[in-house]
Amino acid sequence: MGEFTWVIFDVLALLVLIIAVTKCASGGFVKGVLGLVSAAASAIGAIWLSAPLAVFIYERFLRSVIMTSIYNQLTEQMETGFAGLVPALLAGIIFAAASTIDPMAIHELGPAIETAVDGAVAPPVIALLRVIFATILFIIFLLISRRVVSVFRAVNRIPLVGPINSALGGLLGVGWAALIVWSLALVTYTYIAITDGGGTFVNAENLGRGYLFSFMFRVVS
Repeated sequence: MGEFTWVIFDVLALLVLIIAVTKCASGGFVKGVLGLVSAAASAIGAIWLSAPLAVFIYERFLRSVIMTSIYNQLTEQMETGFAGLVPALLAGIIFAAASTIDPMAIHELGPAIETAVDGAVAPPVIALLRVIFATILFIIFLLISRRVVSVFRAVNRIPLVGPINSALGGLLGVGWAALIVWSLALVTYTYIAITDGGGTFVNAENLGRGYLFSFMFRVVS
């Protein structure tokens, strides 16, 4: 059943395409192009800024907190003989070796903790932060850009031949659909990264088999 997950996502992408083309065709070209440009610019700006912002927030505020928490947990567990230790973040990475180290030498685990955190914890945390910041920035930029675009709404009054205006608007709908499907693909990619491979249905192998949605998924990955 899981191997057919791509069908569901392709149908979803097709529905998005149909709705976007229909709506943009009815709205016309000028209105559609202004909206698309503002949304695309907002998305590009949000994506461009979210990556360094996520890394900065992680390095500046979260990394030391995570390191300290794990270090303290290790110290407590070593002093109590590792009773009931089920480390949620670094199971099997540090603690298998740590059990053979004398509690008085816990400081020797510093480099191992840093390596494990940077390798196992940092990527999903940064990926999650990036999605959060990208979403927030996109909304902010979109609101600002639409305020700016509203100044040019008079352009919509320029008379165009009806069928041509609708046809060009429909083409813009394709762009809108691509932007929406790309955003959904980014969300699924982030989910797979955070969960270390995804689940039975939503995983890289299943989503890479299709056509419409899978194309965007391969782009973001």
